[in-house]
Amino acid sequence: MRVDDLTHGLDRLGRYAALVLGVSIPVSTALDNVLLGVVLLCFLESGRYAEKIAWIRANPVLLSALALFGMMLFSAVFGDSGLMQSGDHLVKYIDLFCIPALASFFRDSATRRLALHLVALVLAVVVVLSFLLHFGAVPRGPIFIYDTTRPVVFKHSLTHAVLVVFGSFLFILLARRAVTPWVRWTWTVFAVLAVLNVVYAVPGMTSYVIIGVLVLYCGYVWWGWRGLAGMLAVTSLAVVFFYATSGVFQNRIDRVIHEYASWHPGTPAKEVDSTGIRLEFYRNTLDIVREHPIFGSGPGSFPSKYAEKVKGTGMVSTQNPHNEYLLVAAQVGLVGIALMLNLFWQQWRLARRLASPFETHLARGVVLTVACGCLFNSMLLDHTEGLLFAWLTAVLYAGLQSKRMDDRSCAT
Repeated sequence: MRVDDLTHGLDRLGRYAALVLGVSIPVSTALDNVLLGVVLLCFLESGRYAEKIAWIRANPVLLSALALFGMMLFSAVFGDSGLMQSGDHLVKYIDLFCIPALASFFRDSATRRLALHLVALVLAVVVVLSFLLHFGAVPRGPIFIYDTTRPVVFKHSLTHAVLVVFGSFLFILLARRAVTPWVRWTWTVFAVLAVLNVVYAVPGMTSYVIIGVLVLYCGYVWWGWRGLAGMLAVTSLAVVFFYATSGVFQNRIDRVIHEYASWHPGTPAKEVDSTGIRLEFYRNTLDIVREHPIFGSGPGSFPSKYAEKVKGTGMVSTQNPHNEYLLVAAQVGLVGIALMLNLFWQQWRLARRLASPFETHLARGVVLTVACGCLFNSMLLDHTEGLLFAWLTAVLYAGLQSKRMDDRSCAT
């Protein structure tokens, strides 16, 4: 077999694996790991290293992702937690390292378009299956996550809600881009169903914050300040309507308000008090950050540092503070936070240089979803959310224009 034939075969296999990965992420963790391994193997074995390095160096988003992972690796080697403990934790952020490899298989616009439609279809299926479970139309069989309280499909409730909320944003962008009425209305219906799913079936405060931010973003970019004000009014009315008509929505809002009012700094929160527990995590983690503010205490060090912090206080220990910014600050320091924010910023500012307004809006929606989600959860640490972020970043920014373009309108 000729070298060119082998390279071509590896490129094709890597592209197929990268495409299927978009379908797998909302469904199967085990398959994710296999497909990601195939992508990395094909990327490394297909040669043309000088070309690949030059392409990565020309893409600030890919460099920013590598810089963040590189800082975590540096902290793992020279931090206080020990290389073994750091290594176990560092593996959970390997998705950042994989972004350039994934992106190399999405340089073709047709492949990117197919990838985004595939992930949209699988998220639409998740929404439909969730409602079928909710109404008892399908049994809670072994292929679904077993949860007697929530009609989740392949992922637990928090991850499910985040996936569905992002799906609603993707659906509405596809609807606006559609040229035929039936396609436009199909995606619009799925967008509405996705919102209703997290309001009436699988509630979550993180998903509510994300969808609120995405709605306001849509109002501003499509209709300016009047659109922002209009969407703010619509969102407020929707909250009132959903509060009056959805018991699960009402209970979730009432519970957060009650738990916040009941929390007292320095007093151990009850384990059933999720809001109080989170506030307790945040406050104690800030104290840990102050001890190693610049470079942190090393990846994987947080559980032991936090256990020391709360020893003898009656407060519960935790593996992470349910806030990605605080987790990175505690383990990689303010330098790590700066690199994380730089990645988000590079994605945001360079989104205008993507191939179409659709990709621009979607890329910024990815940033808003993850940046907001990281306030309440460790989204880059979590497998599904972190890998989806890496995959979408790779898909979208593989098409980044190499030369600076004039500012253009993002209106569709």
